Amino acid sequence: MGDDIAADLRLAPTFVFSLMSVALTTGAVLCLVMFAMTFGLTKEPAT
Repeated sequence: MGDDIAADLRLAPTFVFSLMSVALTTGAVLCLVMFAMTFGLTKEPAT
């Protein structure tokens, strides 16, 4: 039983880290896409 708790404690940080990295990557991609779309929309009428 003690081994299971130790294993959970070892796995928890990596699980949280992977979740955070996935969330950060998704957020960065969404920001880039929105930025590109806004940039494209503002560029088209000006051209």
